[in-house]
Amino acid sequence: MIFTVEYFLRLYAAPDRLKFVRSVMSVIDVVAIMPYYISLFMPHKGEVSGAFVTLRVFRVFRIFKFSRHSQGLRVLGYTLKSCASELGFLLFSLTMAIIIFATVMYYAEKTVVSTKFTSIPAAFWYTIVTMTTLGYDNN
Repeated sequence: MIFTVEYFLRLYAAPDRLKFVRSVMSVIDVVAIMPYYISLFMPHKGEVSGAFVTLRVFRVFRIFKFSRHSQGLRVLGYTLKSCASELGFLLFSLTMAIIIFATVMYYAEKTVVSTKFTSIPAAFWYTIVTMTTLGYDNN
């Protein structure tokens, strides 16, 4: 609700409202606010609201508005822009490695009776946790 009030106050105070509505940050704000109001008017809230929860992730992008006032965030933005191709290659390599190693795990464990790797996507979690050394959360 507070996000909505803030959005409409900024819209009211904007010198060029059409330009404000078309700005990237404004669109992100609307996409972040909409799931709340859509879920209010849906008859089966449990079924539909799960789909809209993912849209609430857009609220995180609101942090980019602070980059105007923070030298550190501006430097971070410039750094990410300048090494975007390297980061893309890193993500591509990681994705390929995850797919390859998950496939290997599936075929290695396929004949075991009580295996948890019932499919290649089921082996993804094990592969991701192993590659990033986050731990298996099995205390």
